[in-house]
Amino acid sequence: DIFDLNKNIKLLYDFQNRGMEFKAILAAGLDANFTMAVLNDLAHLPAVSPLIAYITHHKNVFRDFLEKNNLPYPRWREVGKEEELKSAVKYIGFPLIVKNLDNSGSRGTRKFFREPKFQELLKAFKNAADASSTKTAVIEQLFDGPEQTTEGIFDVNGKFWPCLITDRIFDRKSIFAAERSLEHPSTLPPDKQKALWDLVELTAKKLGMTIGTAKADTMVTKNGPVIIEMTTRLSGGF
Repeated sequence: DIFDLNKNIKLLYDFQNRGMEFKAILAAGLDANFTMAVLNDLAHLPAVSPLIAYITHHKNVFRDFLEKNNLPYPRWREVGKEEELKSAVKYIGFPLIVKNLDNSGSRGTRKFFREPKFQELLKAFKNAADASSTKTAVIEQLFDGPEQTTEGIFDVNGKFWPCLITDRIFDRKSIFAAERSLEHPSTLPPDKQKALWDLVELTAKKLGMTIGTAKADTMVTKNGPVIIEMTTRLSGGF
């Protein structure tokens, strides 16, 4: 299990005790980037730090980071029970989106373009919480605009290299995060692409990244680019 940290640590030490020398431990399109970061740290290999991998893997911690560093972020709340859900909805307003806290693939995600019956919101919250290891969910402001995957790499000297921007084509009328297709290269004009690169590089540097992959799910809104999610691996997911 790539998410069982203790068993992966034991496996690493077992291999090392048998004389194996590790050159690299990589999670490319896999969501086990926190496991990767911890194992690299224990093996004394150059890689993104476990702290950065942890921050970006947990939506609540990452949104706290964005807010504290004056980076674009949505109004949001972490919700664990019914009364917190009512308070969050009142604070955020509509449209809003309900998300899992630390899973991937839009598991439990549900959009609300206008206020529904509360039981619908409650059901969506429970679905998202069930997909989270914390059994809590994130309720946040629903941004509008074209979405992308924006990927870059910091080399061993700490230099940031833009790699690619892929347009993510969603059914924007769907209540789910229904991704219909991908288009590469991006059709965004050069100035908007540069704005995305600049935001991803700035965010990664504020996180303290000096090596490794900085991959962001981004959106170009009427108020400029925003980072929806960020991770320390390449795009993909299980």
